[in-house]
Amino acid sequence: CAFGNCHFTGCCKSFYRTHIQRGFSQECLPESFVDRSTSVLEPPSRSMSVIHRELQELVRLVGEAKSKQEEDRVISREITILKERFADKDMSTKRFREFIVRLIYVDMLGQDASFGLVKAINLTQQKGVHDKRTGYLASSLLLSHNPELLILLVNSMQRDLRSMNPFEVAAALGAMPSLITLDLIPAIKQLVLDCVAHSNSHIRKKAVAVLLRFVQL
Repeated sequence: CAFGNCHFTGCCKSFYRTHIQRGFSQECLPESFVDRSTSVLEPPSRSMSVIHRELQELVRLVGEAKSKQEEDRVISREITILKERFADKDMSTKRFREFIVRLIYVDMLGQDASFGLVKAINLTQQKGVHDKRTGYLASSLLLSHNPELLILLVNSMQRDLRSMNPFEVAAALGAMPSLITLDLIPAIKQLVLDCVAHSNSHIRKKAVAVLLRFVQL
């Protein structure tokens, strides 16, 4: 594992428990940020259940690997699968998001997952809040390999900062401390300053955190 020979302990286990077992639920969000547009009581679709099982199976295989070589074989096979899936233009957004989560896990294991960066950026342009959050998270991890592609995220961040949906605004602000560079500050500074006066206290806190990052840069 990229975090040492932990084999599904520590950081990887925390990732599994937080994101995979919960299925990217909103339990960790403040009450005022919970998106009620879709019921948490609504059962997952059959296709989503299959994908979750595939992701859990991947984590299990990595955790049970007896050597680094065996782990590398598992991840190499997963990378091949992801490249094939990303070539499918008819894939639903939900399935696409799940494959991006699997891409994040591959990156966590120290493997090169930069081939999915553009796909992650595309996910930030979707309307769903879960899609945006997942896309921003993946982008923040993968942009270290291709920082020149950060410019592709500017339009998404600007659009989300202008949104009337506080979840979309929060998704953009939450990602900015990890994404923003000195050259991009002029493009979003005023939008972030506007967020400081937002009616939602969580938005204001995130905006202040971004401004602090501006100062540090």
